Amino acid sequence: ALLLLVPASPIALTRSDGSLGTIQADEPGVADGGQSPTPFGAGAPANAPSPGTPTGIKTPTPTGTSTPSSRTTSEALIGGPTPTPSPTAGQGTPTASPTKTPTATPAATAQPTSTPPPTPTVVACLPSLSPNTPSLTVVPGGTSFFLLLNGSFCADAPFSVQGNTPWLSVSPSNGNVGPFGGGGAQVNVAVDASKVPAGEGTFTGALTISGPGGSSFTLPVTTFRGGGSPTVDVIAAQCTGPAITFDAFVTDDLGVSSVVVNYVLPAGTSGHTEMSRVSGNPAGGTWSTAWSLAGGLATYEIIATDFAGHAGRAAGTC
Repeated sequence: ALLLLVPASPIALTRSDGSLGTIQADEPGVADGGQSPTPFGAGAPANAPSPGTPTGIKTPTPTGTSTPSSRTTSEALIGGPTPTPSPTAGQGTPTASPTKTPTATPAATAQPTSTPPPTPTVVACLPSLSPNTPSLTVVPGGTSFFLLLNGSFCADAPFSVQGNTPWLSVSPSNGNVGPFGGGGAQVNVAVDASKVPAGEGTFTGALTISGPGGSSFTLPVTTFRGGGSPTVDVIAAQCTGPAITFDAFVTDDLGVSSVVVNYVLPAGTSGHTEMSRVSGNPAGGTWSTAWSLAGGLATYEIIATDFAGHAGRAAGTC
């Protein structure tokens, strides 16, 4: 019988014959791949049987090369299997985790938002005035006109007009212009030839038009005295008596100031009579006269004079 005692260290081996052998824990043993433990008489040859060695017990032959184990000598002698250590959580070969592929999230579709209707803004009504022409040209002694227009639909626009020279006059000088689309208001402009500076040339004045809300603007007015003489075209001449009549159309660049008929009677007596403008204006219009004369006329001459003193003539025989 074999009794194995495992004291603290070294290990004592007691055989059935009472002999003891000692194995040092740091000597290589069967379990860790070294030589067989040597019993007492360690100096004996390796192949000779040790004294007292039980017959029939074979010495384990190491196979291959093994790494020294951390087991104790007693575990090696007993020959029990070395437990395989269980893997500790968190140790061992790291396993690659699959990378999560981001998934595109579709953009939310914008939902139409109802917009409340805008609150209408109340705009105060303010009429505005403007002329239908940027300027006027009027011959001395003549007249012209312009229209004042209201650019607003909401109310009448009051106005007043004033000239800046003595030879300018207007009619009417104030009034109201109805809302847009009403045709406007006509303002007549006259040039007093007797107040236009003497001599030939161009003269300029201006009309100031005042409107609602303190607004105002000016309208230039030009007149002139030229070097030409009036043109006289005889329309009709009845000179055989007893009813004598003359009609003539007279034009001039400065304006005609007067037209007269000079005549000679069959007896050789001469005379004259004034003609009056019955249509048109001083720059161009129809002039007429009529009177009674029993014997009639022999000859006549119509003379037109402009504001510069130039005279134009037309003559005839009855």
